[in-house]
Amino acid sequence: MKKWVLLSFLVAPAAVSLEAINDDGMASVYGQAGITIETIANNADGTVATVGGVRYTEVDEDGLGDEYLELNDLKLQIVSLDNAGNIIGPGSFNTTIDVLASGDLLIRSTDLQALNFTVGSIGFSGRSIGALGLTRWRFAPDSYLETAVLGGTPTKIRARTYMTEGSGIDFRYIEDELVLTSNIAFKENSAGEAFLSEFFVSADAGELRIELGTTRGTLEINDLQLSTLAGDPLLDGRSFGDIGYGDVEINQGYLTVAANPTGEGLQGVLASDLTIGTAFYRTNNKRMNFEDISLKTNGEINYRFELEGTENDFGRGFTTVLSGISDLDLTIGAFVFSEADGLTGRSGSLGSVAIENLNLNGGEITSSLWALSGAGEQGIRLDVEVAEGTSFDFTFKEQKDDDAQISAEVVLGNLVSETLIDITKKGLHMTVESFEAEAHVNAIRLGDGQMYQGQTGRLDVDGLTVAPGSYLRVEPIPAI
Repeated sequence: MKKWVLLSFLVAPAAVSLEAINDDGMASVYGQAGITIETIANNADGTVATVGGVRYTEVDEDGLGDEYLELNDLKLQIVSLDNAGNIIGPGSFNTTIDVLASGDLLIRSTDLQALNFTVGSIGFSGRSIGALGLTRWRFAPDSYLETAVLGGTPTKIRARTYMTEGSGIDFRYIEDELVLTSNIAFKENSAGEAFLSEFFVSADAGELRIELGTTRGTLEINDLQLSTLAGDPLLDGRSFGDIGYGDVEINQGYLTVAANPTGEGLQGVLASDLTIGTAFYRTNNKRMNFEDISLKTNGEINYRFELEGTENDFGRGFTTVLSGISDLDLTIGAFVFSEADGLTGRSGSLGSVAIENLNLNGGEITSSLWALSGAGEQGIRLDVEVAEGTSFDFTFKEQKDDDAQISAEVVLGNLVSETLIDITKKGLHMTVESFEAEAHVNAIRLGDGQMYQGQTGRLDVDGLTVAPGSYLRVEPIPAI
């Protein structure tokens, strides 16, 4: 989506018009390394581009037929808004194309009020999982979208999204004639800096490399609600609440993409070393904050991605397999309750939790997401399998820097689960198809790290199963 700015060069003349630069404008451009193009949507509804369908099809290596991911009925609209945020007609934007002194090519889109981007259907091998809408993407003054081609070896493409205070998106996901809505807000970070997200794309040695760049500010997904297609609110209009994150620091983060030489699909590696200052869940003007979150892979993790399912299969979707994990660390530094702003009425921390040295010991984690038969009627199914022998160290402290702690070594037996996830008129419904697991909690210790009184023992959980048909339903409760 960040490259939608390039669409102004591809759409039909009937959809947009390029305003000619007058003599004074030409004089100001002459002798400089760039130009500015104003793009105006002529259609009454602001439509500048439509695509009937986009399909990615895997090469059929196993002889079971083609598997594919498809997006149907895509539409991009550029619109203008009134002071109340209502769409009042087509819009426009300016695109600046410049060659910098460094030799880099810079394409930046500014002066845009809002855009709509919708996908009429998302499906796997002919089976739909719903529709998506990002509407009234509001660009507050000085916001911009930018694409740059950076010289060097290899050449990199940098994509930036810069959203000043007041920018946001109306989100819609439609499934089984029910609509999940939210409004997404781009906020400043704790230092008062506007939201910025960037990534880099490069190609080298037969693979694509995607690197995370600067990420700052706060992203909030607010007021999650359910309604009918006609717009009538369900659950008495109650909200599921808000979630968000902010103050992200990325020391390293990248993903590579290449063809799988031994089968269908894609493969590559990923790596992470990042910190999230605060992630939160907010409801009824109260907020729970998860602070100082750290995720480190301490090296590269291998992955395989494959589309699965044929015309004869019960489900169609995709499978992701992770391997090579030998030292993954996840730490949550504090759990704090507060008022809605996250600053006032803060409680003391409920503690700090760390899962460290996660090691698959040569095994794999397999996750599959399936679109089920009867498009939209049953939602999706999520299958997860964690290889036997997976181990990690668990630590709990009252404060992150305390010496006193509870620690243990955890070894998992085979863990397998199949869960149906569906949006219903009563809320989010998760039904257990099957669940089996076992775990061994070894070397449980209490102490300050120096004066342990020996191990307190071990805990074994064998043959844990959940009866098929058991379910969890999530619905909002009335405000107290």
